[in-house]
Amino acid sequence: MKKAVCLLLCLLLILPGCSGFRGSRTAVLHLPLSAAVQQLDPQVARDEASIAVMGLLFEGLVRLDADGAVVPGAAEWTVSGDGLVYTFTLHESRWGVGRDTGPAVTAADFVYGMTRVLTPGTGSSLASRLYDIEGAQAYYEGRASSFGALAVDERTLRITLHAPNGAFLQKLAGSAFYPCRRAFFDGTAGRYGMTAQDVCGNGPFSLFSWNGDVLKLTRNEGYHDKQAYPLQTVYFSCAAVADGPAALKSGTLDVVPLTAAQAVQRQQAGQPVQTLRDSVLMLYFNHREEVLAQQPARRALAAGMAGLLSGGRPAEGFLPPDTVLTGSEPYRQGGHAVSWTFLNRTADARTWWKNGLQQAGLLQPGPMTLLCTEDRRELAENILQSWQKNLSVYFSLETVATQAELDRRLLAGRYQIALALCTPQEDTAADQLVRYASAADNVCGFAGDVFASAAGRPDDRSLLRALEQTLADACVCVPLAFEERYFGLSERVGGLTVRPFGGADRPLYDLRGARMAA
Repeated sequence: MKKAVCLLLCLLLILPGCSGFRGSRTAVLHLPLSAAVQQLDPQVARDEASIAVMGLLFEGLVRLDADGAVVPGAAEWTVSGDGLVYTFTLHESRWGVGRDTGPAVTAADFVYGMTRVLTPGTGSSLASRLYDIEGAQAYYEGRASSFGALAVDERTLRITLHAPNGAFLQKLAGSAFYPCRRAFFDGTAGRYGMTAQDVCGNGPFSLFSWNGDVLKLTRNEGYHDKQAYPLQTVYFSCAAVADGPAALKSGTLDVVPLTAAQAVQRQQAGQPVQTLRDSVLMLYFNHREEVLAQQPARRALAAGMAGLLSGGRPAEGFLPPDTVLTGSEPYRQGGHAVSWTFLNRTADARTWWKNGLQQAGLLQPGPMTLLCTEDRRELAENILQSWQKNLSVYFSLETVATQAELDRRLLAGRYQIALALCTPQEDTAADQLVRYASAADNVCGFAGDVFASAAGRPDDRSLLRALEQTLADACVCVPLAFEERYFGLSERVGGLTVRPFGGADRPLYDLRGARMAA
């Protein structure tokens, strides 16, 4: 059913392209960013805003279409009978550098991009995404001098895996596998990805200028499939938008985030809206804190606010509804929900809290604070009142103005308890769950070796559901509600898709086939 709805939505957006839409050299698109772009180095950058821009400046060996299916990107491919050797033949394409077209994109450029990810000095957090490749983990850890990616010739790339993995092609769409032109990189002298002059991409657009919060992209005339991208110019801006619908009407922006009420109004008026079910309102516990590192203490806090949860239970799980198993197959199909056996046991919460303190070797916790954005103050205050009533514990409240500021605090681990909207960058259940294998890969600072198994069995729904239940049993954090994100689209644009998650595999905006009204 979900797939049918998505297909219908795509058709509604694309059909205007059959008449009344154009792709002239003067067609200009204006898109918003959730925050300022810090850098455009695809081997390093991980924030949604940077990835949204890089998704147009770079292209992997494959790409994901509107339904999440793997289709050719920068190359065509074949796979050996044992599923271990992938051979890619690159399309004839050229690098785009500002206003200019550079040399041909080669297989060696893709090998060098992967090499940078696997070089600890790069500071990339993406290395584990390459561990399917033979010798990649050993190379990253300094135990090998090479790994299984070879430039056979200028247009032929061979990648050898250590074991078959049906999800490997989908990973190849991500920024960890974007190419890097070594001669250009070396010439930037440490400024790679930091200014318009220091960005060199193989995608359908080039970075023409980057002035503060505004980035201008123009078509890369050397891109192998430029007819699929009729738009000539794309502007990105992270300037605050006070009135999204007004910005659409005036033409200031062609896509804007909407509130739920604004989305309903536009839908009732027959105006295009895209709904993303890719977020979870989460109560995060920082496991680096002595008390919160103890499972009984976390269970006590979860049970202590049970009265605030609809029906005495939170969202159906940790992974939002748009999460897929592989391709476009929904992970949450069949009404699967994790079990929360302890949430209604408010009477036991005081005992659990005392046990948590004892395990931490404390009589009382130090001062503790609940962090949230200002717009969630009321809910946060209700949570604090519930803990005061049910546990006789008193926490402070701290608010920040924006979700971006809150995200920075979470990523830096500078919080104790946080009420925050979580939008994963990964669209697959396996990739979302494997983050809990390393304390460095999730904002809670939690690590469980069992979660590493998700990487090797990404299509094993039973295993993934068991791992999600493990998160609930350990009360690593508490998902309070699934939330939707809404985007209004200008009626002047056809064929534009706003994708869920906005992560490395699927940048937020897909402009393939997007056209402006005549």
